[in-house]
Amino acid sequence: MIKEINNFKEKSWMEVSKDDLLTMEESAAKYADNCLRLPRDLKEWKAYKDLKSRIDNLRDVLPIVIDLKKPSIQQRHWEKISEITGAKLNYENPDNLFIEDLMAANLLNFQEDIIDICESADKQMKIRAQLDEITQYWDGAYFEFAVWGKRDRPCMLNGLVVSTVIERLEEDQMTLATLNAQRHVAPFKVEVETKIRIFAEVNDTLDLWVKVQKLWTSLEPVFTGGDIARQMPLQAKQFQGIDKYWIKIMDKAVET
Repeated sequence: MIKEINNFKEKSWMEVSKDDLLTMEESAAKYADNCLRLPRDLKEWKAYKDLKSRIDNLRDVLPIVIDLKKPSIQQRHWEKISEITGAKLNYENPDNLFIEDLMAANLLNFQEDIIDICESADKQMKIRAQLDEITQYWDGAYFEFAVWGKRDRPCMLNGLVVSTVIERLEEDQMTLATLNAQRHVAPFKVEVETKIRIFAEVNDTLDLWVKVQKLWTSLEPVFTGGDIARQMPLQAKQFQGIDKYWIKIMDKAVET
């Protein structure tokens, strides 16, 4: 029993798996049960009391150690644990961080703080996943373009695609605002606020782009031929300049 516990404590954080920890937790429970079944006289022995104390301590601390093995625990969380416990934990080199080191860190004395760190880590992992999903979508998002009237090349945004983009943009803006209000967002605060600013700029620009496009598509057939263009030559000339600039912008947009 003692030998198995000692062998377990000698394992490095790198080589021990969550399954190993769970197996040890089961073994510790069996050891505790076996201790209770020993004769009453033996329970008065110092050796018994020492053994029972070691088993009880192991059982108490193992749930905390198991939580620390979760994939959500990052270096920043280890830094916080090392700070609050005052223990020098070699978390940067898991090969040289041993179970014995964690046992000696008096984790039970800081149980509530460590539980809070682990819960925060889980929530931060969810935030990271949401940010990655948003980034992945926009990295692959693109506009489609369409021809208009008698024009021989694409010169306007495809309305259906724009609607989809705007819908997703509004959705992600709400998500980012929600994330930004969470207390666990601290490690990603700069990234979230940067995305909020960029998305707001994109939203404003796209809104203006669509408004100008609607005006252009309304005026284009009016001033490119027919009686109105002849009756309003000054306005028709003004529109020709606007039209050339619009086409130049859209050519660049299509190219980009």
